Amino acid sequence: FHWADGTQTPTSARARVRVAWAVMNADAACLALTGQEWLVVKHQLLAIYENILSWLLVLLGVRQAALSLSGVEPPSAAAVHILSPGGYDRFKLVDLDAKTSDGVLATVGYNVQGVNRVPGSNSLIRVDLDGSRGLPADCLLVEVDAYSVNYADVTIRWGLYESAIRHVGYPIVPGFDFAGTVIASGSRCKARIGDRVSGVTFFGAYSQRLVVPGSQVYEP
Repeated sequence: FHWADGTQTPTSARARVRVAWAVMNADAACLALTGQEWLVVKHQLLAIYENILSWLLVLLGVRQAALSLSGVEPPSAAAVHILSPGGYDRFKLVDLDAKTSDGVLATVGYNVQGVNRVPGSNSLIRVDLDGSRGLPADCLLVEVDAYSVNYADVTIRWGLYESAIRHVGYPIVPGFDFAGTVIASGSRCKARIGDRVSGVTFFGAYSQRLVVPGSQVYEP
């Protein structure tokens, strides 16, 4: 590849230029045809494939059509993972109390910065229950008592919710609205341990333990 000034791009760099050029062309074509970027269109096509595959496997008896969330026994805390687009068979219950030297698991929204997300899931991080490790100074650790079920959560299961595709991917813990009790508080948060709060999170509410910015909760 030769630039206008006569310099030549190395082979490895040329390959990157070609890839970038192809992506730009794909984005331009998708925007012209559908009004959406290639990333979104690609995941929508993948969602169609995953849903058809899921229904086919259920029809053949390979997967169970019924919603099954077994595998985590009380009093363990749990969260609902959607493994990929598809039917109820793509739900999995995650044991949040699976303890390691790095603490226990909690769910978290995609907008929370400065956390170490668990490999294989952008919805999960590890924290200590007292907040001494893994909890950002501007965040709360909430024991969730209730969360809402919205139509948006259904479209996440279908694989068609754009911000879930862009910012989280799959697997994902869905859910936006929640209510619960603060069990650990970051140093820059007003809410304190024991406070009852409600709030919103950018995914992750289908959980019994949630890390959320203090600015996104409300006290009664």
